[in-house]
Amino acid sequence: MRMFKVNTHWAPNTDLDVHTHNFDAEAVVTEGELWLTCDSVTRHLTAGDTFAIGRQVQYAEPYGSQGATCWVARRNIRTAS
Repeated sequence: MRMFKVNTHWAPNTDLDVHTHNFDAEAVVTEGELWLTCDSVTRHLTAGDTFAIGRQVQYAEPYGSQGATCWVARRNIRTAS
């Protein structure tokens, strides 16, 4: 298993509709705010809040009027070739 850490920033009022990723992710919000909706539950996240999303889990994430910055650790699962 490999782990990648990235600093990501989303512009003000970005609205990412329901989507998935091919990796597990754990993140901490460092600036701004977002609303994370997963399994019909919405969480309002601001600086200092953390969240985790599993691989292939569907979720949506609209961002606030100042956008948001997060540190994200992405975990890729190696598969046999």
